[in-house]
Amino acid sequence: MIYGYMAVFHLDDNCTYTLDGAPAPKRFERDGVFALGGWKDGRLPATVVVDARDPRAAGLNATDFLNGHFLLSLDLSPATPLCAETSQCSCSGAARHLITARRCEDSPLVVETDGAILSLRCPIAVEKLAAVCARVDGGDLIRITARGRNIFCALIYHGGGYVPLLTAAADEISLGDDGVVLRDFVGGMLYSTVTRKFKIKDGAFCETERTFDRRDHRYPDGLIGRLYLEKLFYRDQSRCDLVSSSCPVNVDETIGSFDRVFDDDFCGCRRGVYCLAGNEGYCRVRKVMFVVKNGLIEDVRVLP
Repeated sequence: MIYGYMAVFHLDDNCTYTLDGAPAPKRFERDGVFALGGWKDGRLPATVVVDARDPRAAGLNATDFLNGHFLLSLDLSPATPLCAETSQCSCSGAARHLITARRCEDSPLVVETDGAILSLRCPIAVEKLAAVCARVDGGDLIRITARGRNIFCALIYHGGGYVPLLTAAADEISLGDDGVVLRDFVGGMLYSTVTRKFKIKDGAFCETERTFDRRDHRYPDGLIGRLYLEKLFYRDQSRCDLVSSSCPVNVDETIGSFDRVFDDDFCGCRRGVYCLAGNEGYCRVRKVMFVVKNGLIEDVRVLP
């Protein structure tokens, strides 16, 4: 970015922000250095010095829309675990295992016994914690279930040391002799239940099946591209039904991987154009355009 060029910054909704010590507007323009602060309950407040010419800094997430507009958010650390309440439980097999979880998001869930300890990141604030243990192949198979706004499940094998086999968060989790079933209720355009089945293979759990229970709905051509992106994100194979047989490109390969979708670039994207981005601290968007006719994708192009 050339010095003196006024960049436009937009703030995400992940916390409350200050700009140079004063309450920050959702949108502001800068061409020099500024201090961006943020705070949120359960998180440590933080302040980052940002250079408008190149907004890259530790603790700052910046999405570059390649047109002078940036979306910013602060990566706030959880408040020190010592001030958070804990939940504990234990289970016994060949050894007694103590499990400790904290009632704040993204905090450690710790499993320990004599001579071994394992720490896992738990994405939910744990309100209820339970664990059961079964003897398998001379060791202990430990199943941990943590409940909060949704459910976090961990399957761990202990045969002298701890080996995590599966960690997952979902709206519903069921475990049986033949594996693990996870269910998530997806809103947005999919409006469906995503069911994922996992079975043990080569010493680890692998996804073996994914199904969607949805309500059929016909969308206008201008939304077919957005619908395809949601289906691709959740690996819904029915997305292939949205592609015309005459489409000259492999749609999935043309789109590539992404973690976030933006329907505009703050300057008003054309109809059928979407901005895709990852979750890196600093990332540039890729713009893809869908050409749709009569409900089918005729072409997909990556825009410069």
